[in-house]
Amino acid sequence: MRLKRLFLLVAIIVVVFLLYKFPSKEQPLQSSHEKSKLIDEAVLTGDSLNSSAGLVPVENKHKDDNLTDFGDLLKINFVLRIKKTGEVVDTNDPALAKQFNISDYVKGPYSFILGNSGKLKSKNFDRALVGWKLGEKKTVDIAPSEKELFIKVDRTKTKDLYFSIPRYQRLPLKKFNELFGKDAKINESVSSPSFPWDFKIVDIKEHSAVGDPLIKENETLNLPNVPWPVRVDYISDKFIQFINLPDSGKSYPTNFGLADVSVEDNKLLIHYNPVEGSIINHDISLGPVSIPAKFEVLNVTESDFIIHRIDNLNDKWLTLEAEILDRVPDVKFVRNESILENAVTEKVSQK
Repeated sequence: MRLKRLFLLVAIIVVVFLLYKFPSKEQPLQSSHEKSKLIDEAVLTGDSLNSSAGLVPVENKHKDDNLTDFGDLLKINFVLRIKKTGEVVDTNDPALAKQFNISDYVKGPYSFILGNSGKLKSKNFDRALVGWKLGEKKTVDIAPSEKELFIKVDRTKTKDLYFSIPRYQRLPLKKFNELFGKDAKINESVSSPSFPWDFKIVDIKEHSAVGDPLIKENETLNLPNVPWPVRVDYISDKFIQFINLPDSGKSYPTNFGLADVSVEDNKLLIHYNPVEGSIINHDISLGPVSIPAKFEVLNVTESDFIIHRIDNLNDKWLTLEAEILDRVPDVKFVRNESILENAVTEKVSQK
């Protein structure tokens, strides 16, 4: 019996030792170095710094009253470049602004509260300037906070020959005043060079004017963003139907360059002829909102082509050259949520 108790005691001691020596795999220990490595990989792969994935709130472990921090009022000279090309995209240097056709640059030293510059998403411009000394000059890299946008476009698209819109159009009262230069009044007819037809006001709601387009069936019109004429096909109490009238086989200008247009079985066949390397304007839809953007045409084939957005600084590696001219600490409380360690890597130390 004593021997069994001795064996049991030894077994318990061995189990306790193994548990202490080798923790459970379901709860791995992770050093701060390993966490930093994961964050670095997220930055280098271009994962969004705006999403919750890969974001680790960390404290400023090197807080120093002599170093810049969020909430400080700074005065700086700076040059912001695209790292890959060296193109200057923002600066307060008038000579560089003129050289790179930057018309809205800051004249004189740039003063702002660190954390509230609004220059880049995820406050990456501001974070690049945290931890500097007064009078310090440095050059740092700023990692992208978004993935680059590439869109594949089919060279041939099909659209309906007929299309319709609601007959009674609503315009916000502010927009109405901007378009027609007057306040809306019921039963008054208005016109504007920027509006495709005359407009009769039939009702005024709380925030909008309701108008009836003064057009007739079989009338031919030129509509915004439609490169060929259209004809009024049918007008009902609820909608107006139009028919597209392109010259079959003729080339028309589009956002993707010239396009050959033909009609087949009540359909429009639009065949784009983009020029590789050309710069085009193309709207990006964000839910109900569209924003204008610039793209470069790439990889044109017989069936499709790629457009690459080029006017978004947030998806590019940037280089910031700056000098801290003046600093007033703790002017305003500014939150610095989700700071990413190593999101900005120093390239050149003090000059």
